[in-house]
Amino acid sequence: MTTTTSIESGLKNEIFKKALAVSLATAVAFGATACAAPEKEVSSSSQTTDAGNGSIEASSGSVEVDNANVPEFDISPAELEISADLLSDPDALAQAFVDQNSGWMMAGATRELADGALADGSIESYIQSEAAADADSYVDSIFISDWESNTTLGDYIEAGKGVRANTLTNYTITSYPDLDPDNIEPFVRKTNLLSLNGSSVEDNLTSINITIEDELNTDKNVITPTEGGPITITVEFVNEDGKAKVSNVYGQ
Repeated sequence: MTTTTSIESGLKNEIFKKALAVSLATAVAFGATACAAPEKEVSSSSQTTDAGNGSIEASSGSVEVDNANVPEFDISPAELEISADLLSDPDALAQAFVDQNSGWMMAGATRELADGALADGSIESYIQSEAAADADSYVDSIFISDWESNTTLGDYIEAGKGVRANTLTNYTITSYPDLDPDNIEPFVRKTNLLSLNGSSVEDNLTSINITIEDELNTDKNVITPTEGGPITITVEFVNEDGKAKVSNVYGQ
C-alpha cells in the first residue's frame, strides 16, 4: 500500500527518535529486552527524495510513503491458543509457549496499524489506544480466566501488555524504508527457547522450567536494544475448556 498523509510539526522527528519507552525493570520482569529508537533529526530544508515506490517531501508536510512489502502479523487471539493435549508433553508445551509469546508480542503489527498511526499524528498515543482495545482478547486466549486473583500473574500480564505496545510502536516507526533507508526490515521480536530445564505433570497441572531469550532484528533497523539476555522462568498450565492456559509464571 502507498499512503499519503499530512505530517504535523514534530511528527517527523517523533518517527525517528521516539518509541514508547517500556522501563527496563518492567521488561526484565516480563522477560523481554527493552528497546528504544535512537535520536535522529529530520532535515527542515526543502528536499524531495525518491525511495522505492514513494517519495518524501521534507518541508511541505505531505509525505508519500510505501510500506507494501513489509511483513505483517495479523494474528487473532484464537490462533494463540494451545491445545490441552500438550499438557502431557512438556517438550512440545515449552515450544508452544514460546511461539505463543512471540505471537502475542507481534499480534496486530500490520500495515494498517502503521498507516493509521502515521496518519493520526501521534504514534505513541495511537498505538497505546489500539493495543489496549484488544488486549483483553489476547489475555483471555493465553491465561486462566481468574488470573486477576494471582498478583504475580497479574503483574506478568500487565508487563506483557506494555512490552507488546512497545513492540508495536517500534514496528510502526521502522515500517517505512522511504523515511529512513536504515530500516531494511521493520522491528520484530521473537522469543526463543534455549532449554527445558525440568518439568512435572500432575492431574491438572503441568509445570515447566525453561530458559528463554528474545531475538530482535535490530541490526536491520534504527531500533537500539538497551539491555537483555536469557532468563529462566517456571510456567504452570492447567486445562481450561480444552485449552492449556497459563496459571502462573515466576522466576527461578
